[in-house]
Amino acid sequence: MKFVQLFAGCLLLLSCGEKEFLERRDLVDPDAPTMTTIHVDWTTLFGKLPSGMTVDLWDSTGVVHRDLTNNVTSYSKYLSDGPWRLLIHNLSAGELNTFRLEDEDNYDSIRITALPLSDHTAESWEGDGTIIQTPEPFGIALDTLDINNEEEARQDTEVVRPITTPLTVNIHFEDIENLRSVKAVINGFSTGYLLTQNRPEESKGKFYLDTWTKTLDDTNKKNGTVSTTIATFGLPDRHLDIATRDSMANMLTLQITLRNDSVIQRQAAIGNRFTVSLDELGLSFAQYNLSVTIGSTTDPIPLPNVPDSNQKQSGFSADVDKWEDGGNTDVHF
Repeated sequence: MKFVQLFAGCLLLLSCGEKEFLERRDLVDPDAPTMTTIHVDWTTLFGKLPSGMTVDLWDSTGVVHRDLTNNVTSYSKYLSDGPWRLLIHNLSAGELNTFRLEDEDNYDSIRITALPLSDHTAESWEGDGTIIQTPEPFGIALDTLDINNEEEARQDTEVVRPITTPLTVNIHFEDIENLRSVKAVINGFSTGYLLTQNRPEESKGKFYLDTWTKTLDDTNKKNGTVSTTIATFGLPDRHLDIATRDSMANMLTLQITLRNDSVIQRQAAIGNRFTVSLDELGLSFAQYNLSVTIGSTTDPIPLPNVPDSNQKQSGFSADVDKWEDGGNTDVHF
C-alpha cells in the first residue's frame, strides 16, 4: 500500500510541468538558510575604500559570527531564520594604531578606546591628565537583518559612515610677525566610541595641538590667523545645545612662543562656544563638525613687539586649507 502511494506521488510530480514544480513553495525546506548578499557603500559618506573590512553578525542567542575580508564592496553568507544584528567596520583589531577595539564579542558594549600619545614628554603648562592620540579614519555600518528562510536569497545595501568628529581651532593674532610657534592642549573630549550604541564614550581626555598653518589677513598683512584641524571622537554629551553647556567643560590652553623665544601662556574656557555644523545625516548620527575661534579679524589677540633675536624662521607654512563649514565663535582671553 505504501509503495502504491509513493508511486502515485511520483506520477503526480512528473505530471507537473517544470515551471509548476519550481513554484511549489510547499516543497521548499523552510529551515534551509538564505543566501544573503550585503553590498557595502564606502564612498558616499566615508569617502574612500579601505584595504579590508570586518563583518560582525550576532545571532538571536548573542553569539557573534565574524569574518575579515579584503573584498570590501560585497559580502555573502548563508543565514538561518531570525534577526541578525550587523556591524561592518574597516580595519581589524590587529590593524589599529591610534586606538584599540574592546569587548568586540559583546554587541551592546563593543567599543574603541583611544591610546595615549606616544613619544611625548608632558610639560607643566599642559596640566593634568593623559593626552590621547588623534583617531585614524574609522567607519561603521549598523543594521538588523530580519531573515525569512522562505526566501532562497536576498540582497541588502549598507552605507558606511565615519564616526570621528573634525575639530577646527582658529586663533587671530595682531602683529603676527612676532609669533614663532604655538602649542596647545584641549580637554573635555571623549576618549572613545561605543560602536553599536552610536555615541561617544562618556570618559574624557585631551588632545595635543602642535601642527598649525598661518594665513595673513587680506586687509591688514600685519595680522593673521593660525589654524589646525584634528579628528576627535566628539563631545561626551554629543552635540546638545552648545549654549547650555558648561564653559569649563572644555579648556583650551596655549603656549605661545614669540620670535625672541619668550613664552606666553593663555587659557580659555570654550565649552559653550563651539560652532556645530551638521551634515545631511543630522542629529541621529555622529558625523558633525566643530569649530572654535579665538579672537577675530576685527579684534585679534595682541602680541608684544619683540626683536627676532636669532633670526629663526617661523615654523608655519604660508597657506592654509579651506575651513570646515560652521562659522566662527569669538573667545576673548
